[in-house]
Amino acid sequence: MNILFWNTNRKNPENVTACLCELLLENAVDLLILAEYPNITQDLCNTINASELDIPQYIPIPAKKLKSKVKGIIINKLYSIKSVKEDNRYQLAKITTPTYNLLVAMIHGKDIRNNPRLADRQHLIRQFKNDIIEHEQQQNCQHTIAIGDFNISPFEEPMFATEGMHALPFADSFAKSTTKIGDAEYKKFYNPTWKLFANKNPPFTTYYYKSDGGTSALYWYAIDQVIISPSLMDAFGNSLKIISKTANHSLLKKGKPNEKIYSDHLPLFCQLEEEFM
Repeated sequence: MNILFWNTNRKNPENVTACLCELLLENAVDLLILAEYPNITQDLCNTINASELDIPQYIPIPAKKLKSKVKGIIINKLYSIKSVKEDNRYQLAKITTPTYNLLVAMIHGKDIRNNPRLADRQHLIRQFKNDIIEHEQQQNCQHTIAIGDFNISPFEEPMFATEGMHALPFADSFAKSTTKIGDAEYKKFYNPTWKLFANKNPPFTTYYYKSDGGTSALYWYAIDQVIISPSLMDAFGNSLKIISKTANHSLLKKGKPNEKIYSDHLPLFCQLEEEFM
């Protein structure tokens, strides 16, 4: 299963839609997840399905909240899919493949500029994880992939702390699936997004924010992340990558995301190979 996430921003939906057709084709995308995409996903599917490109037919991921900040589409008739939880900022869907039951958790977290209190952003992440754990049990899903714009860096407390996502970057951290503190146990997730910080050539991550002169600016931020159950680590492999161009679209300008034409974020791609399961 090939998965693509992109925070498209709201400014250039026509340019983004044209680019999406090529992104889907060139990366053989099965599941597309979007944040801040202003158009209706059924209209997007209609555009893609009517294109002259050799692309499979897509359908929207079922959703009642049409104005949700995160939404998705999936190849029609390839997988069984149902929505199991919807919130304004995230959605959980169960996808059944020939190999496994997969819980896909899509999120667009609260940004720091409009939500400066860390506690508010941490509360959303805690709620998101609790819903994941609840629906893993309800839907009999042992494998989860959480993907989206978390609006929090991998090294910030809401992402790695036990009461947050508890998403860790070290493969040898998962001899046990939980961390026990007192009588409480906290489920662990694996966060491969850390590897983006080791990129030697641009783009270094998916989001660039110009320094305002402060002393702690990173410039490049990995707020778009993929987090997986440890059971998916072999299937996930080293597939995570940033996409900065298609055949006819360059998403960069002077090495930075071209937000005037497309988006201030770059797409994030990953793959789950079912033969590992």
